[in-house]
Amino acid sequence: GVTRPMDTEYPFYMLIETSGSNSEHDNAKIESFIEKVMEQQCISDGVLASDQAQADNLWRLREGAAEALNKHGYTYKYDVSVPSHQMYGLVETMRDRLGAAEVFSKEHSLSPNVVG
Repeated sequence: GVTRPMDTEYPFYMLIETSGSNSEHDNAKIESFIEKVMEQQCISDGVLASDQAQADNLWRLREGAAEALNKHGYTYKYDVSVPSHQMYGLVETMRDRLGAAEVFSKEHSLSPNVVG
């Protein structure tokens, strides 16, 4: 099983993983980032894994999404490339077109300057 990292449910969740050569410096930077985006009301809540077990739990939640969706019946998965500012519009369009069917979206974004 997995542990819910937050008490409140939200319509969206984001998982960010970083790595660097100085964990103390890296943690300070990500904590500062979370504080800043909360102050700007870009996000409502956040959690920072304090150890590998907590990080593993967050990844189990993310990776278990497809398995959980299978319990709703048929699952159709596909990859599309859409500009980030159009992602939610795509989800809404799919919901409109599919009517009573449930539409879930699991996205990922890679920064080319980081990946390659």
